[in-house]
Amino acid sequence: METLTRRSLGLLGTAIAVAVSYLWLDRPIAHLAHDQLQQYHLFEKLTLIPQGLTPLAVVTFLVLGVRGLAGRALSRFQTVLLLSGLSLAVAMIIKDQLKFAFGRTWPETWTRNNPSYIRDDVFGFFPFHGGPGTYRFLPATRPPSAP
Repeated sequence: METLTRRSLGLLGTAIAVAVSYLWLDRPIAHLAHDQLQQYHLFEKLTLIPQGLTPLAVVTFLVLGVRGLAGRALSRFQTVLLLSGLSLAVAMIIKDQLKFAFGRTWPETWTRNNPSYIRDDVFGFFPFHGGPGTYRFLPATRPPSAP
């Protein structure tokens, strides 16, 4: 029973923290990031890391998977690479589905004239809405492709 009580209190604490964040922290942090971090292009480049790793993970997964299916033993390092590639692919799939499920609007307009909090004062979650305007969990910085 003690475990159930602790888990219930943990769930309640998490729900309160999410509500506090949504109501009082999200918008000030978005403004702070917009005002203070746009001058640092490092943050823009960090958002591109998963885009480069995903094709590499897929190729690694395929090559090592075929090698394993051919009956050749994988070394410990190759096994780590195989499992890392698989975990990255699964994480990307789950991330995309959660983005669709939560429908979080963008902090700032980046592409395709999407609605955002900074430009259009659109803030919130629109579950299962879809579309480019409600498909982000990203920081309020501008990527390099934007004008």
